[in-house]
Amino acid sequence: MIRPHSFRWVVILLSLLTGCTKEPSRMDNYWVDLATVLLDRDQLSLQLDNNQIVVPDQPIHEDLETGQRVIINYTPITNNLIQVHFLRKIFTGGIQPMESSHPIPADPVKVRSVWLTERHINLVLEIEYHHTPHSFGLYRDLSNVTEVDLHLGHSNEGDSPGYWQVTYLSFSLYNLSSPDKQLPCKLTLHTYEGIRIFQFNKPKDTGKRL
Repeated sequence: MIRPHSFRWVVILLSLLTGCTKEPSRMDNYWVDLATVLLDRDQLSLQLDNNQIVVPDQPIHEDLETGQRVIINYTPITNNLIQVHFLRKIFTGGIQPMESSHPIPADPVKVRSVWLTERHINLVLEIEYHHTPHSFGLYRDLSNVTEVDLHLGHSNEGDSPGYWQVTYLSFSLYNLSSPDKQLPCKLTLHTYEGIRIFQFNKPKDTGKRL
């Protein structure tokens, strides 16, 4: 049992300790962006979609190749130096010609976001995933000469019903010619509510902050 005078000393001691406790430090600002990996003689840098090139302040222990798209959470340090909190590879692909002999897989998705930049068309989707990896592709209808007519293909590869998973996709516009890039762009995909069509008049030269 604590005696009255002992209890008084405990209160005083706790008060002193409380007074000495520092205020919790404020967390640094951080950003979440998509970026493209650039490798030059094993020197890694990352090109953001606003064309800024940044360099991690510490080595990234990840098997990466030039052109791979990633999602990064980071804090700017100074100039082009950043502190990377996490980096994750995302699906990276290119545009393929549509072929009538090979129907485009049309398993539905949920759409969170779609946007176009100078170099990529990016999608944030939700898919119902259990254990089998799904496949994606982006196909162009070359018979349409008035616009860049793109169609997203998605196959669940027979995956069983499971849980909703957020998926990031990024497709390179590298093989579009200069005249192509001046045309309007249309993206068609299949959702649980039916076919959705996204129209883009011109690629933006800035990225989208996630």
